Amino acid sequence: MKDTIQLEPIATTEQLSRLLQAAAGDQHWPLYPTHTILRGGEVAGCFSICAMPMVTAWLDTRKMRARDTHQAVNLALHIGHSFARGFPLVTHCPTDSPMFPFMKKFGFQPKLTTTLFVEEAK
Repeated sequence: MKDTIQLEPIATTEQLSRLLQAAAGDQHWPLYPTHTILRGGEVAGCFSICAMPMVTAWLDTRKMRARDTHQAVNLALHIGHSFARGFPLVTHCPTDSPMFPFMKKFGFQPKLTTTLFVEEAK
């Protein structure tokens, strides 16, 4: 049936290549895809389910100086890279954060502008 939706784990480089090619054709680049969405056997999207190596932080603006922040971020990135197993790390940073102007100096490149939604634990 044409409208049947399936979720298929990505297990081979061929599956990943097929997905990335379809996404590029739609002018998208999936972040850490783990499952392909198939509609009637054709690639129709993907999910990244608990796969993204992400680093987030809160740094007290009253207690952390620039040098402290630099030291803490470098330590966190070192730990993050050990968990990421060669994959790039992802983080978010609000544009009004004191850290925003320094993100590129820490090696992060902006990739997209979006709104982060959180589903509360049930």
